[in-house]
Amino acid sequence: MTESDEIEEILYKAHSLGIRDLVMERASEILKEKPKSRKSDAYRKSLDYWKNNKQIQIGSSGMIGNIKQSEKWKKVKLYKH
Repeated sequence: MTESDEIEEILYKAHSLGIRDLVMERASEILKEKPKSRKSDAYRKSLDYWKNNKQIQIGSSGMIGNIKQSEKWKKVKLYKH
């Protein structure tokens, strides 16, 4: 399995849990902190993080992490095409 296949599989799982954007955001942060890491490892760590910290709260501003809730749903709709 190629690295891109691994990432696709991770994002598919994340999407089914409704945390795809959160996983992508955290993976990006991990890669900024450790740029020599394998991308698939960063995505796997990110998915594991969100699965273990499932209590995700939406603030009064409608934000989940750095993602505005309305933007999240727009992105999800785009990916469904």
